[in-house]
Amino acid sequence: MTQYKTVAGPVGLTISNKETYADAVKQYASIIDKEVVGGWKLDCIQQIPVTQTAGCFSALFGKKAKLYILICLFLLKKTKFYFSQL
Repeated sequence: MTQYKTVAGPVGLTISNKETYADAVKQYASIIDKEVVGGWKLDCIQQIPVTQTAGCFSALFGKKAKLYILICLFLLKKTKFYFSQL
């Protein structure tokens, strides 16, 4: 049996002018290292578009829907399945 979990990743990373691109990659790696504890394995990283609609009254006053891009880390873990789990 395979279990899945998702973790929100950073939408953007900030590095100082003294840091390099490799330092930004290390920031992402530390997030992944924290999440793979306990047998979890990184499966993929995806951008997920999410639209937040305006409420009824807000739309009446011209408020528009907002588009957000979420970064999600998808992790999986293989577990043994026993018939007693049914």
